[in-house]
Amino acid sequence: MRNKAKRKFGQFESRSVLDVIASLDDMACRTKVADPLLPELFADYGRNSALWQGLAKPQSPRDHTYGEL
Repeated sequence: MRNKAKRKFGQFESRSVLDVIASLDDMACRTKVADPLLPELFADYGRNSALWQGLAKPQSPRDHTYGEL
């Protein structure tokens, strides 16, 4: 499913939110419990939006420091 989703919606990293959505979409469609969400997200936001980029390529948080309380 991931390869099909990547061909259709663009590349995304493993462990990204899009990877999770693609996996859940696959399970939901196969069991017929829900319609797929990924095509709807893509139609609403597109590959170039900031939201889509954040879902596809998660970044480690940089706004915190370790060891300080």
